[in-house]
Amino acid sequence: MLGREDRCFGQAPAHARYVLRYVIRRLLRYAKYAAVGALVAALGGTLLGTLGSGLAFFAAPGILGGMGIGVVTAMIKVRPVNAVRI
Repeated sequence: MLGREDRCFGQAPAHARYVLRYVIRRLLRYAKYAAVGALVAALGGTLLGTLGSGLAFFAAPGILGGMGIGVVTAMIKVRPVNAVRI
C-alpha cells in the first residue's frame, strides 16, 4: 500500500500538466488580445491618417487664425495673480 508521500508525489505530474495548460491558455488569450489590438490600431491609424489629411485642409484655421487662437488662449490661461478685475 502506498503511503501519503507516495500518493502526493504521484499526483505532481498531473498537477503540473494542468498548471502548464492553464499558463499556455492564458498566454494565448493575451496574445490574441494583443494581435487584435495591433490590427485595430493599424487600421484605425491608416484610416484616420487618410481622412485626417484631407479634412485638415478644410478644418484647420489659417496662420492668422491660429495666432489669434493662441494669443486668446494664452491671455485666458496666463493671468497675473494679483490682477484687478474691473
